[in-house]
Amino acid sequence: MTEEPISEADQKTLRRVLARPCGFCGATVDEWCQTAAGTLLDHLDAQHLTRRLGRAKSTPLISGTTQ
Repeated sequence: MTEEPISEADQKTLRRVLARPCGFCGATVDEWCQTAAGTLLDHLDAQHLTRRLGRAKSTPLISGTTQ
């Protein structure tokens, strides 16, 4: 079974995600995220959530709380 080609929208999203460093695993710009054991997470949906969301810092949902 072969993978389907990545859509233009997914390519744009992937470029945007990989343009940010990962605050969770330390992946730098243009590098895929990795697990603690060093396994490469080579799929857009596998990138760490903090990197995919692109939040620089935690934003309180309710005054005095964090996510």
